[in-house]
Amino acid sequence: MDISKLLPESKFEISHLRNLKKIDDDEFKKISMSILVWLQDKNWPIYREILEIVVERQDILVPEIQTILINEDSIWTINVLEDVFPRLDKKNLRSMESSLRSMLVDPQKSRDIDDEEVIKKVKSILEKNFN
Repeated sequence: MDISKLLPESKFEISHLRNLKKIDDDEFKKISMSILVWLQDKNWPIYREILEIVVERQDILVPEIQTILINEDSIWTINVLEDVFPRLDKKNLRSMESSLRSMLVDPQKSRDIDDEEVIKKVKSILEKNFN
């Protein structure tokens, strides 16, 4: 089976997600970034369904989630920090602590308002979970 056919083709295509939930972890991992991309915009109809899948499969998605933390799309990062991080298991959250802390150590980068929001979210997560 071509697992890429299980991926939604549009932000309205929720029907594919039922089958996506059924694939094994190895197959899921192959398309994981293509799934996480759907967390870029909270207004997309598919967003909540994808979020549930990400939370269910979080154990295998930690590396990909860490990749989102360092990408240039602040809104995507904020979405993950707001909606995925509060639902992570403690062990997965702990495994990302150093990635979160490293996000705070970049004083030379000029920040826009969205970047500042990312920093606030990261600080809040760190204070809540690691202090």
